[in-house]
Amino acid sequence: MFAIGTFSQFCAVSIRTLRHYDEIGLFRPSYVDPATGYRFYRASQIVDLNRIVVLKELGFTLAEINKMTQVPVSADQLLGMLRLRQSEAQQRHAEETRRLAFVATRISLIERELNMTTTATTLVVVKPLPAMRLAVASETVDGFDVVDFTPVFQRLYPLLSTELARVGITPTQVCVALYDERLDGRVDVVAALGLPPDATVDSGGVSVRELVPVARAATLIHRGPMHTIKSSYEQLMGWMSEAGVEPVGYSREIYLEMSGDPETWVTELQFVLK
Repeated sequence: MFAIGTFSQFCAVSIRTLRHYDEIGLFRPSYVDPATGYRFYRASQIVDLNRIVVLKELGFTLAEINKMTQVPVSADQLLGMLRLRQSEAQQRHAEETRRLAFVATRISLIERELNMTTTATTLVVVKPLPAMRLAVASETVDGFDVVDFTPVFQRLYPLLSTELARVGITPTQVCVALYDERLDGRVDVVAALGLPPDATVDSGGVSVRELVPVARAATLIHRGPMHTIKSSYEQLMGWMSEAGVEPVGYSREIYLEMSGDPETWVTELQFVLK
């Protein structure tokens, strides 16, 4: 099972939303620890959550969705409704661009439900991770329901590069994204660049973070633009569920190739394992 924070990242739904859905009886966790009150979810629940998110995006109220989920809606029916919504959205102005991308992503998820057989476990590699010394800058977002964090990183990485240049530090080739959970359910999106062993900086919104060596991490290579990365996260989630292992915290994203056409970008997703 997965803690609410990790499940939130996998499903691109904020912790606040998951808590609210539980409170109103729309989508409950698989298990609640009676001692701590912590919520835990199973990988199989992502199918039901995707349907709720799709229906909400189609304009139904949560009360209406609650009634609709009492009678299962087929994937074909959902696809039909989504395609109608997509056709209508294409007639709107530029402010609908984000909504169109969101709907397109959910369509692909439901189409995969119809054809999915087994998880491509051969794509996941379990390996140790080395220690890293990083220069970091961060920005707080509401949660993982943001479809694409690219605009956030487009602000953070130039800030990092400018500040490191100002203090005379040349970063290494390591380029990393990290995610930190806050007590209020929001998430700190962290951009990081590798630092030489003795370099240090603590100014201009930039500081140093040391990542200790890790004995075991589940890793997966994602190829393509960042707005398509959710499918790779789902593969990792499925593998961990089948393998019976649990992640520690949120993922690390190691940007191996981020120049040129986004279709050629290469990102390694890493989850530290318990």
